[in-house]
Amino acid sequence: MNVIFIILDSLNRHYLPIYDGDWIETPNLECLTDKSYVFEKHFAGSLPTIPARREMWAGNYEFLWRPWGSLEPWDRPLPLVIKNSGTLAMLITDSYHLFEGGGQNYHIDFEG
Repeated sequence: MNVIFIILDSLNRHYLPIYDGDWIETPNLECLTDKSYVFEKHFAGSLPTIPARREMWAGNYEFLWRPWGSLEPWDRPLPLVIKNSGTLAMLITDSYHLFEGGGQNYHIDFEG
């Protein structure tokens, strides 16, 4: 099984054809979804970029109790769990700051 986890910071699902939106054309994303399982009901407790990533990576509500921050030593990040299961975990991002000092350590458990 392959898992591709796509996070789009500035795109509302109501714009996407896969969710019955018709605002923009996304032919490559539509091709991918034709071969995929698409979650219809998903919710986030945090919407700003970094707090939402900690929620998705580590399963912890974030923005409700602290400002933007890194993964904590007690977190079990999803990329690490995937890697420990023998599956390749890779990150492709346009958020270059994830790789810089102060990037909150969200990239360290990916193998590529």
